[in-house]
Amino acid sequence: MKPLNFDKAVAQHFDRAATSYAQHDEIQRKAAHDLLGYANAVKPISPETIVDIGCGPAAETTRLERYSQQYLGIDISREMLAQAQTLNPHLSWLQGHWTALPLANESVDWVFANLSLQWVDDLNIAFAEVYRALKPGGIATVNTLLPGTFSSLQNSWAEVDNKPHINSFSTLANITQATEAFPWLHKTFYTHNYIQYFPNLRALLASIKGVGASLVKRDNSSGLMTKSKFQTLENAYETYRTSDGLPLEWHIINIVLVKHG
Repeated sequence: MKPLNFDKAVAQHFDRAATSYAQHDEIQRKAAHDLLGYANAVKPISPETIVDIGCGPAAETTRLERYSQQYLGIDISREMLAQAQTLNPHLSWLQGHWTALPLANESVDWVFANLSLQWVDDLNIAFAEVYRALKPGGIATVNTLLPGTFSSLQNSWAEVDNKPHINSFSTLANITQATEAFPWLHKTFYTHNYIQYFPNLRALLASIKGVGASLVKRDNSSGLMTKSKFQTLENAYETYRTSDGLPLEWHIINIVLVKHG
């Protein structure tokens, strides 16, 4: 069960990550690059208007702005938007949530969303909002995390206690089903796996926290990270060490949707 104010918790969590995000967003940048590649393979992108859902501190803004005449960034976090505004005062920024986008019907040519959909519980509403906001013939490029993400960390935490420390991510079947409510002209799914390596557990956990990915949906506290807990977690994680370091897995589904013209 999620806390009733989980959306507020997400916003506050990313508020705190706003200043550190750019130091740790290696996977986010790689995922965005690949997502753009999948989009161009389906339909040459030359939109008049693009909306970047979960824009963060304008991580992909410069790249996306090259594609369009009008860019709009949306994020749930005020602090992320403040960072984005500072870097790009000439652009428009709006606070908003995936399930209630501050967009008029059929108002944008391209919806871009890089690793923000995993914070949404109701995928049906999310894709309904995308369909509503897109102009006829518009394209949506969205990615999100799949089960298996952070698997080594999850397995290591299981050696410490039985409390939730890793979010449960939507399955590929649930995601594809959520897209079926509307008659998309084109719909493709591409999976992509990434692995980061870290010299030690502290650096790995700092990276997760730095991009705001450490917030976990739960209805009770997991307790303080004691020295004893950390040592047990560290010992368990060391069994996954490779010559490259401690692995952190990211399993991503890239979704490309084209609305009927």
